[in-house]
Amino acid sequence: MLNSRLKNRIAYGGLGTIDLFKRTWKDLSEYIHLECDGVDITPRLKELKLHCILFHNITYYAGGTIPWGSESTGDAMKPSCCDGKIEVLGFTTATLAALQMGGKGERLAQCSEVNVLTYKAIPMQVDGEPCLLAASRIHLTFHSKVPMLRREKKLAFIANLARRNTRHDRKDSQAQSTSVIVQMSVNVVARLDYDAYKDSFERLKNTGFEIGVINLESECDLDVARVLIQKLLDDHPCLPYEPSKDWRFLDYITNAEEGTFRVPRAQEHVHSISDISNPDDCLLILDDVFPSITSSDTSLQQQSIMQRRIRETLRIVLSSDAKETHL
Repeated sequence: MLNSRLKNRIAYGGLGTIDLFKRTWKDLSEYIHLECDGVDITPRLKELKLHCILFHNITYYAGGTIPWGSESTGDAMKPSCCDGKIEVLGFTTATLAALQMGGKGERLAQCSEVNVLTYKAIPMQVDGEPCLLAASRIHLTFHSKVPMLRREKKLAFIANLARRNTRHDRKDSQAQSTSVIVQMSVNVVARLDYDAYKDSFERLKNTGFEIGVINLESECDLDVARVLIQKLLDDHPCLPYEPSKDWRFLDYITNAEEGTFRVPRAQEHVHSISDISNPDDCLLILDDVFPSITSSDTSLQQQSIMQRRIRETLRIVLSSDAKETHL
């Protein structure tokens, strides 16, 4: 709906606040029957006068909140996506509103099987997608596990150990490496342009100056790429400025919806090229001493306008003098 996560939260928070007072949906416990592992907990719903029920099997919900909590109490264990259990929670209007401020839901059950029977159309969400579900019988249970791929991040002490046996490690890494060699252009942008367009990658890229192309692995660490880029800067025949060595990499991948961010130099050894950039696009670096292209264009436009005004003024004065001489 909107192009900013903060604006989305404000918009939906406002709608939720309005619904909190209007209560367009109420008395959920009157239209639902709930069983968890064969135990009827419908009386508990009526006792607590719950506004909504949440079924989930992960730790986080609704933008990073932890409705179940991270502590284990009695038979209730810490939620995990690997245990085959479903956490069942209930919310009143008050606890639902307090969720974004660290509030918790009411723990109803932690079970392997859920049976829900609804007697009328009820608004619901499935993985964040809203719908109005007609009177239904719903059965929830664990289905299966799916194997996932995860790239391990390199830690500082691992990087230091790797540097001690460089020759042996390089031979092993060359034999086992599956990273793809990519050819990427490197664009340098100015600080003024970064401050103005850091929320729009395309506009920021258009203000940059291409200093050359480098060949490297897509999983290459940034501290290795820094050496190649610094050589490009030092060997460039016609740079429009005197480059410094204190430039920064720009990350436009990790939080693309939030904008572009600088990568701290102390963290360059734990990030790779593919972590911060699109190998099919370009690599962006920020140099504070690089002159702003947009501000240069603005000054040239202002100079052009001033020269045109001077010419117009001279033409008027000369034409006026010519008329006086004729008289």
